[in-house]
Amino acid sequence: MGSTAFRGAVDVSIFMTEESGHRFIVSEGRYGIPIAKKQISFDVKTGAVNLGPMDEEDLVNENASNKILNFLKKHNAEIKYTDLQEMIGLRKSIFLNSFKLLVEKNKIIVITRGKGVKYVSLVPQ
Repeated sequence: MGSTAFRGAVDVSIFMTEESGHRFIVSEGRYGIPIAKKQISFDVKTGAVNLGPMDEEDLVNENASNKILNFLKKHNAEIKYTDLQEMIGLRKSIFLNSFKLLVEKNKIIVITRGKGVKYVSLVPQ
């Protein structure tokens, strides 16, 4: 029996994958609503497996947010918003989502100068 026959013989397939050191679970089935890709965690001490709070999009945004914060910490200066996006090298949609979250969490501030030119800086501690 090949892999196609195996999948055709079940009502729901559950897959676990590993990406960048994180494990994810997803389901596909003939009936009902599939489980969206979710991160799972394993606690070595207790042996418990938990469905993590982060899905794939959350994980991408967290990694992008860390890149933005680390870049700003390293350079320790105000940086033009458009330059920041280019220097970090993230896709625009990922950059915008992560940027918005960092502003909402009060981790970074946006300063507008001149003709609407935006600069970014870490929130002073």
